[in-house]
Amino acid sequence: MGYDEQYFYPETNRTYDETIKVGFVARLTEKKGWRDFIAAYEILRAQTDIDVQFQLVGYGIDAEKVSEQVAAVNQKLGDEKLQFLGKKAPDTLGDFYRSLDLFAFPTQYFESFGLVGIESLACGTPVIGSDIGGIPSYLTDGENGFLIEPENANDIAQAVIKYSQLDEIHKQKMHERATESVTPYENDQVAANLQHVFERVIRKEWGHA
Repeated sequence: MGYDEQYFYPETNRTYDETIKVGFVARLTEKKGWRDFIAAYEILRAQTDIDVQFQLVGYGIDAEKVSEQVAAVNQKLGDEKLQFLGKKAPDTLGDFYRSLDLFAFPTQYFESFGLVGIESLACGTPVIGSDIGGIPSYLTDGENGFLIEPENANDIAQAVIKYSQLDEIHKQKMHERATESVTPYENDQVAANLQHVFERVIRKEWGHA
């Protein structure tokens, strides 16, 4: 339930380029929302002049489908700003999150928590997350990211547009709030909280003995 601050920590000197980089990390199945992620990229390219780069990381039963879809979209648009990076080692994900402006978590599952969202926030990267399951418990729309309707590519695109319209000061505030919002989920803090819970249970049981 917690993240390791050895790997997941914010960028000390974050810069804001014209290109907005949006990332996706998941076990690659339909309900993790990879199709919506790619569709949002196509919407942005077709309907806006925002310079975007979308990157997918993951593995699973849909990996070949993802690779084929990415290749087809890039061929249609004539560039390679949509990228499938395949599987990354867990201890390198922090670097990936820090390289992004936004992280997309468009899951269709009723996630009880969703650790990738927490890890991204810990790295100071705001999250575009489905308004489902436990995600709204740590993601506040407009504060440390954007809540979206599941299975809605247009919502993902609109979140990127909203971010692009922020000035640098407000972008910086959102990135700062991202990290601050998940401090309670750091591994040591989670362990300490669990220890307190166990101690209370033990004291209660002994008190009845």
